[in-house]
Amino acid sequence: MHWVSILSTILLYCLSGARASPAKTIMYGKLPLVMTDSCMGVFGEVTWEYTSDALYASPVCTYEPALQSFLYCIYDTLHEKGHSNKTFEKALDAVKEDCSYYTDTLHNMTTSDFYDTLNNGTKYMVQYVEGSANLTYPVEMDAQARENFYHSYHGFYANYDIGHTYGGIICAYFVGVMIFAGILHYMNYTRFKTTLFKQKIVRYVRGYATLPTIGSKHASAISYLKIFTGFVPTRFEGIIILGYLVLHTVFLAYGYEYDPYNLIFDSRREQVARYVADRSGVLAFAHFPLIVLFAGRNNFLECISGVKYTSFIMFHKWLGRMMFLDAMIHGAAYTSYEVFYKYWEASKAELYWQFGVAALCLAGMMVFFSLAVFRKFFYETFLFLHIVLGALFFYTCWEHVVTLSGIEWVYAAIAIWIVDRLIRLVRLSYFGFPKASLQLVGDDIIRVTVEKPTRLWKAKPGQYVFVSFLHPLYFWQSHPFTVLDSITKDGEMVIILKEKKGVTRLVKKYLCRRGGNALMRLAIEGPYGSSSPVHNYDNILLLTGGTGLPGPIAHAIKLGKTSAAAGKQSVKLVIVVRGFDVLEAYKPELLCLTDLNVQVHIYNTMKVPLLDSSDSLSTSQKDEEGDGKGGFVETSLDKSSSPFEFDCAVFHHGRPDVEEVLRESTELSGSLAVVCCGPPVFVDKVRDQTAKAVLENSSKAIEYFEEYQSW
Repeated sequence: MHWVSILSTILLYCLSGARASPAKTIMYGKLPLVMTDSCMGVFGEVTWEYTSDALYASPVCTYEPALQSFLYCIYDTLHEKGHSNKTFEKALDAVKEDCSYYTDTLHNMTTSDFYDTLNNGTKYMVQYVEGSANLTYPVEMDAQARENFYHSYHGFYANYDIGHTYGGIICAYFVGVMIFAGILHYMNYTRFKTTLFKQKIVRYVRGYATLPTIGSKHASAISYLKIFTGFVPTRFEGIIILGYLVLHTVFLAYGYEYDPYNLIFDSRREQVARYVADRSGVLAFAHFPLIVLFAGRNNFLECISGVKYTSFIMFHKWLGRMMFLDAMIHGAAYTSYEVFYKYWEASKAELYWQFGVAALCLAGMMVFFSLAVFRKFFYETFLFLHIVLGALFFYTCWEHVVTLSGIEWVYAAIAIWIVDRLIRLVRLSYFGFPKASLQLVGDDIIRVTVEKPTRLWKAKPGQYVFVSFLHPLYFWQSHPFTVLDSITKDGEMVIILKEKKGVTRLVKKYLCRRGGNALMRLAIEGPYGSSSPVHNYDNILLLTGGTGLPGPIAHAIKLGKTSAAAGKQSVKLVIVVRGFDVLEAYKPELLCLTDLNVQVHIYNTMKVPLLDSSDSLSTSQKDEEGDGKGGFVETSLDKSSSPFEFDCAVFHHGRPDVEEVLRESTELSGSLAVVCCGPPVFVDKVRDQTAKAVLENSSKAIEYFEEYQSW
């Protein structure tokens, strides 16, 4: 999708040439502005002996007695509230700004000129009498009337301003959570965390609140009728999302300061409509930076927190949904407001209104086409639409507020987006576009070997890269794959991929037409993600299967070398496969483990027919029937019975009993790190069983690292 990103960049760049210069957001709730507008409102119903031929005119700006009354209102009210002349002088700037819509005469007035006007008016000031008309002298308004108008304008402006404050708090909430997560993450590099994990309350929090899945579902999708499908957050992610939802709900529903006298609006209903419209609109735009940041590959919060990209995509989805909800509330409330005042026909002809409607429709389309059913069955279409619709959404939102306020939220989002793309471009350029060797192993496994850049570039166990196969039919597609350092040759890395739908199927067909081996130029961007810091634990249990082998195998090789030298760590690698083709793809890496201090257990879940002497497996087997519920099904094989000469592994037939495997590891002395990457159901089971082990082992520090990623 690189070309779509380029088009999106061009579209966003064109925003700088938008038809109007962006309006800077003004915080209306500042005292001088509130005071100026409230006093202007006080005199809104007063009639003066004044006429003007101008289309728009305001006596308080152009008629001397009215201006004197206006200035006295501001001066007197400020002093009643305990403010000094400095505050009054600041209010004079607001007077000039408000009156600039009606006349230019005040623009050149100095502070001394305003004081002269005020003092002259004070000499002739008369108390205003209700019903007086055609006034030719300055008047003093009743203190209670001035207070009522002040309260009315303060509530209106403060509501608008506090939306920006609440938006900032939501952003700060996620930053704070990630800083806290980062502190916990970096404790993995110290011994303090192993001590902390033994504490009873910490074990209970982890065992019940943060580690387990919700309803045994996380990596595996929930599904109804194969159409309504989606992913459930972990409990840790759920707590973060719940905290955000509570904050958002409170910020949207609480803290409105209504005016009982309806001095600005005609009724309480219109106050509610306008206040909710303003609050929800500002909150919607406040989501912009986080949504873009969490979707980006170069997210600084991911770097400092150690939280996986999968989690940030989960947050991205929920933020997007709530932004759309805010936008719908904003549109509905503002429509109600305009209809009440009979501005509907005029408003819908305004460009800001039309772009707002377009933005809302685009947001709805993005949310709809982001449903899991589209991502699962039409991923490339989803990605294409998401990028294009996202760029158009940026543009329409920009045009919606370009003459209003709130453009700074869009600025921040665009800045984050541009920085992410620039870093991606640097990463892509640094690796270059090398030719890779592609080999078809078995029916559906492809082993890719590619030379790495000579300097600086290094991938740690569990990290991944985005790969584009530079073929004319699919060069624009970019997909993530976990990488391994080559065992056979320094300076090379290995990517193992399994044929699925999309580009991997096209690559397999390409290889089949060339006898199973071919050279192809690649574009590689990365590495991304963080490596699980398992080396600080005494015992490591690596559980993997399916396409999730690269990370755990890389950990096993690195840890095996370390533990063999130090003699203190127990490293156990449990591999679950369906047939041995996938093992053949990892043959060099697995054979490397033969001389290392790593226990390897391989479970083959494929039903094996009776064997004869021509089969690769020996006929001398001793099967122990399992219970059919995932228990051990042990098979004794002599050395020649493995798919290749692999002396260090114990082969089993059937699925491993995860609970039993974990129990064996927890019986070892010292701390335990559990790493898992494999099929979704398997990953969820390991997660839940690890949470159970945390609760059952009060004297042992157990940490769980999940390297499975899906978005």
